Amino acid sequence: MLLNLVVPGFAGIVVSVNAAGPQGLGPAFQFVVRDVGWYFTPSSSYILNSVYFDFGTTDGRTVTEEIFDTTTPALGGTLLRSASFVPGSNGFAGGTFAPLAFTAGHTYFIGVLNVMGFDGMTSASPSAIQLPEAFDTGDGLFGTPCTGCPSSTKAILEFVNTSDVPEPASILLVIAGCAAIGLKRLSRKLAR
Repeated sequence: MLLNLVVPGFAGIVVSVNAAGPQGLGPAFQFVVRDVGWYFTPSSSYILNSVYFDFGTTDGRTVTEEIFDTTTPALGGTLLRSASFVPGSNGFAGGTFAPLAFTAGHTYFIGVLNVMGFDGMTSASPSAIQLPEAFDTGDGLFGTPCTGCPSSTKAILEFVNTSDVPEPASILLVIAGCAAIGLKRLSRKLAR
């Protein structure tokens, strides 16, 4: 897993899963179900507002990404965020939703709807992280665990924060400024 810093004002990859090393694309990596998703447990806490996917082929249709708390909706998972987007034919893309705090050690389910027929990038690295997978044929519940999907369980996902995040130096400057104003007021009060 690769951890990157967020640059204020720009889309920043917070965590990238399986992006390092060789990747595969082509008919052998084509989604054969309408909706597919993966379980993911972050090793650190962070804020995100998108999950990016890399679809090797697209046809202009809208895809929806969903993030559920703990498990799939078929097993009682609660929808935390959802966003729709039209993937481009080259590179990572995802929708944008309200900021969501991912907690280290907590399991989430990340699903994408309406992807049947798209090619999907997967890791070909032997050290890639196997993400448990579930799918459905259109009811959006992800009720079927995919035990026979070894290549697609090495999905490449990028967890992204696109909101402005103040740099630590900026925060310290604000605190110092507030302290200076407080000291100035205190010195005026004591001078009276």
